[in-house]
Amino acid sequence: QAKAEESPKAEPAKAPEHDDVFVHPFFAHMSLADPLGTASFRFTGIHYQTNEGTTSTITGLRIRITSGTSNGSVVFGDFTTERLSSTTFSTIYRAADTALTTNNRPVYEAVADFAPPINLTTPGTYWIEFSADGTGTSGPWSPPQTVLGQTTTGNCEQSIAGADFAPITDTGAGTPQGCLFILEGANLPVQLQSYEVD
Repeated sequence: QAKAEESPKAEPAKAPEHDDVFVHPFFAHMSLADPLGTASFRFTGIHYQTNEGTTSTITGLRIRITSGTSNGSVVFGDFTTERLSSTTFSTIYRAADTALTTNNRPVYEAVADFAPPINLTTPGTYWIEFSADGTGTSGPWSPPQTVLGQTTTGNCEQSIAGADFAPITDTGAGTPQGCLFILEGANLPVQLQSYEVD
């Protein structure tokens, strides 16, 4: 199974571990610390390592959430706490739209399950930052979001070696790119407060 993406581009030199950080905004109006129950939170990062196999090579995942901007106030997490819960091959490969059967960039899912002591009940923009480690010699890389036929897919930013965050852009068109991740949350148990019958 192949995933359509932009034409291959040269990969930049890999920064030291823990220094290559991706950040993406999300709008939130939710509580992850509800007193009625235990909050659970799952983050799934999407990564690949070139010329590796279908057994995931991801060995580490760190997460931080900031408020307002990518350089805003930290509301959760750090880049020293290991949060990787599980990792697996996604059954897809990163490939160019001109070579959809290429299979030398297996894409892995890296999952972190945790119950953070944070409360995002104030509507606003929050940024989730993530960084991964792996045993392969290339990467881990976080592929940009791609939509076949579209060059602008989001507003992801990247920090390399502790530098300020800067937008990730398509090296051909120069247009902004999105990051790939899945963010899930749940509060259980739920206590019914009221209801109406129509």
